Amino acid sequence: NPGTGKTMIARSLGKIMKKLGVLSKGHVVEVQRGDIVGEYIGKTAQLTRSAIERAAGGILLVDEAYRLTQPGGDMDFGQEALEELMSVMDFSQDLVIMFAGYPTEMEVFMRANPGLKRRIYRVMRFPDYTVEEIAAIFMRKVAEAGFMVDVGISQLWFEKLLNARCPSRVMSRYNGGLCDRLLSECRRILSQRIDLPEDSSDEELLTFTKEDIAAALESFLTEQ
Repeated sequence: NPGTGKTMIARSLGKIMKKLGVLSKGHVVEVQRGDIVGEYIGKTAQLTRSAIERAAGGILLVDEAYRLTQPGGDMDFGQEALEELMSVMDFSQDLVIMFAGYPTEMEVFMRANPGLKRRIYRVMRFPDYTVEEIAAIFMRKVAEAGFMVDVGISQLWFEKLLNARCPSRVMSRYNGGLCDRLLSECRRILSQRIDLPEDSSDEELLTFTKEDIAAALESFLTEQ
């Protein structure tokens, strides 16, 4: 599912492989179907080769890769993009290609081309984050963004708030992305709430209250 850390893991692997001398650069180029599939004959090969060239020395992460093999009409070139990628998978010495997507769709994707599955050496599954993990990520992101939480707000308090108000289907749909959306909402609500005297401390201007966080969650859920 989205937000489970695929890109983060790809970046970490790139750094590790560079240190080990497996890759010369270790960077990550992330693409989706629209980045490598053209609308007319000849364009797809050009787009796909360009992505491969940009990723040389690092990792090419193809997100929602299963969309390359899903029917898209008579003039669909997704299969051409996949074949172009496969053409470099056997002999490339300075490039790693990673395909990402939902488990069921990716099983179908790997069966779509007889030569694809044998070229994929490892399959990694990314489970949804638990409530505890989402709460921990949110608290860390708040601190990394330079904000603070009010006295009485702990990771456990946020876990209880999520369990009480956030449906599991929403947490499963967003995972770590939920934290980014909530942080953005908290910042917006804080900016609207602040009406403090000029001698207010920086701490007051950068502190989320329980009401801020609860309101941010409610605002986010109304959009779902």
